[in-house]
Amino acid sequence: MGHLDGVDVIVDPQDLPVDDEHDDVETSFKLDIAREYAQRSPTPGHKRVVFRFGTTPVAIHGTDRAEGLEVSSEVRGTEVIETSLILRSIGYRGLPVSGLPYDENSGTVPNDSGRVVPGTYVTGWIKRGPRGVIGTNRLCAEQTVAQVWADFDAGLLTRDVKGVESLDALLAARGAEPVGWPGWRAIDAAERDRGVQAARPRVKFVSVEEMLSAGLRG
Repeated sequence: MGHLDGVDVIVDPQDLPVDDEHDDVETSFKLDIAREYAQRSPTPGHKRVVFRFGTTPVAIHGTDRAEGLEVSSEVRGTEVIETSLILRSIGYRGLPVSGLPYDENSGTVPNDSGRVVPGTYVTGWIKRGPRGVIGTNRLCAEQTVAQVWADFDAGLLTRDVKGVESLDALLAARGAEPVGWPGWRAIDAAERDRGVQAARPRVKFVSVEEMLSAGLRG
């Protein structure tokens, strides 16, 4: 983002925290980037992307449409940002899952690198809370899968064949048609073919009916 032509990334230095020796590598890296942005001088006429850290949405102003967003921070207090468009993208808080432990403070299932107990595992936000990006999720999943393999190698996992048969019977009774591996490959191939026509790696199906139609053909 910092290399886009005609765009300034704006970060107010007073919004950034001081260095903390307990920050992990990912946090330190992000703060270094933010501090570099904070030292840049804006260019007149450029579009601006303004990051406001430590700021909490309080209320949306407007009667028939959005006219402003009221925010609050320890640095600036309360203020209203005039705007006609507000996009909500703030993550979510994990909810308790029956039969699993739950940490009310973090909204997560307590775990050891993804392992709750041998045979039960978590990954993503229910594992670590609503933070991170796509790359974070990948590393998080790899960590959890490593625990699954470790438990498998240690002989701690067994396959409940009766449970699998019961699930198959339940699906059949409900008229469900499972999409197996050939079906998945058919969906993958169809999405890639759609992408070729649009000069993209793939165009994903957004309709369940279309996806199932492609999968059942496989």
